[in-house]
Amino acid sequence: MTFSNKRGVAYTLAITFLGIVLLSLSLLIFNAAQSSQSQLVIFGATQKIYDLEQSIQETFAQAVVQKTTLRFSSTINSFTINETLPQNISALTDLYVKLEPDIERDFPAISLDTSFFIENKEFQFLPQGISYIQESTSKIKIKAATGGSLNSVQGYNLTLIFPANITTCSSNVQEGNVLQVAVKATSPGNSCIIPATSIQQLELQMVSEGKNFQLTVDQNKELTLDSQATAQSSLVVMITPLTEYGHLEIPVVMETNESSIRYYRKTNLRVPLQP
Repeated sequence: MTFSNKRGVAYTLAITFLGIVLLSLSLLIFNAAQSSQSQLVIFGATQKIYDLEQSIQETFAQAVVQKTTLRFSSTINSFTINETLPQNISALTDLYVKLEPDIERDFPAISLDTSFFIENKEFQFLPQGISYIQESTSKIKIKAATGGSLNSVQGYNLTLIFPANITTCSSNVQEGNVLQVAVKATSPGNSCIIPATSIQQLELQMVSEGKNFQLTVDQNKELTLDSQATAQSSLVVMITPLTEYGHLEIPVVMETNESSIRYYRKTNLRVPLQP
């Protein structure tokens, strides 16, 4: 083979090798582009699911505002429950019962479980693990949530405004060092006040418009408020200061399972807390 022929073969091999390299590079670029596009699709789908979850959470939270007089707020060292007594949240539970199948029908990736809230009518302050429970139309309780504790509760400050005169006010205060309690109840003609006191346990009974009001705080720090009488109530629960703001959960479980993008999440719904 002459030198010219050898050079021609070498040139052909070089061109062939270059072609293979360019083809491989093109395949890599194509695959990278396909992967990038796939990741963008997954990201977009994940964002839409997240937005849907937030929308559902907002719907349930707004229902609390629209169907009850309950208003919740918090600071680093307390949380407050404002409401009109007696409190009837049946309109809220009825709406939750309706929302559950409607949402699951329209969004098959979403599964909701409202049964615990419907049965217990409970809101949970976290991370303290403290529950607000409506046991009946007239009776509410502050107690430890399942797995929670009242150890962080330092005291209660209750303010009541009765539109009709308070005709009876009697209290039994056992002083101690369990927690501090203060009560201020006012009406057009008179008031019933327990100044801030360190207690072991407490009982307070009042009558307004011929209807009974009873407050008890026991040695386990559980508070029970039972009011047949109409009143505006503001209950401040004082707690061991947190390093960051806590949050309020409705124990309604939302489970999201979108297998096409391998997305799964299970969480309780939250109610925003105002500062």
